[in-house]
Amino acid sequence: MTSQPLYDSVILAGQRGGVTPLSAMADVPVDILVPVGGRAAIERVLSALQACTLVKPGIVVGPAYDVLAASEQIRDVIKLYGATWLEPLGDPASSAIAGIARLEPPLLVTTGDHALLTDRLVDDFCAAAAALASPVASNLDVVVGLVPYEVVKSAYPDSRRTVLKFADGGLCGANLYFVRTEAGVRAFEFWCDLQRDRKRPLKIARRIGWRFLLKYASNRLTLASALTTLSARAGCRVGAVRLQEPRAAVDVDSIEDWRLAQRIVQESP
Repeated sequence: MTSQPLYDSVILAGQRGGVTPLSAMADVPVDILVPVGGRAAIERVLSALQACTLVKPGIVVGPAYDVLAASEQIRDVIKLYGATWLEPLGDPASSAIAGIARLEPPLLVTTGDHALLTDRLVDDFCAAAAALASPVASNLDVVVGLVPYEVVKSAYPDSRRTVLKFADGGLCGANLYFVRTEAGVRAFEFWCDLQRDRKRPLKIARRIGWRFLLKYASNRLTLASALTTLSARAGCRVGAVRLQEPRAAVDVDSIEDWRLAQRIVQESP
């Protein structure tokens, strides 16, 4: 008898503005429909979640209603995998908050363009995050997935990635977030506040702290120290899991990454 998945999920699939260079190149209305290995990115994400042992497809936040109404493909994919659609808000953080509010933690948050996700990757992340965050371990509220830059560089040396440069090594985001408690939503609320102030760098600096920023700029900030500060600023306990799978650092949000994802899928056994 197969056990039921433990965790629900929120899949962020909104898109600000109209057609992007990526969707124009792929001749699709929105980025989540960009085909990777012959399947739309959002379908690959939902398929991976459906195959998981620990996670199931939950709420797809996006795309906007007019896009959904015009795309039978998106409606069919969401229905096929037993997910629920929710209107996105103005930014990813706000959309995540809206999705989390309709579910009960623990849960996973990821993105609809994370086309290289696999069930094993998701299950491994959630298992590691749940163990790290448990009351008998760190008692964390939210855990972020990160991939060492050296792991990504070794696998994809020509790929350009955004790197968080800490004193104990560079890290790339994985668009995987394990929300263990209701308090974990505060991390997304803090992210939302930073997005709101993105055109006011002085206000962002005051929110995070000048000392934090100076230590980061001078490559003296460790990941542990960063998480401690961010936890205090966000009002919840934030941790991180280092993933050794380079695919976790690749989402399909640019033409360059689309080509990389296509190559990775074609070369996979």
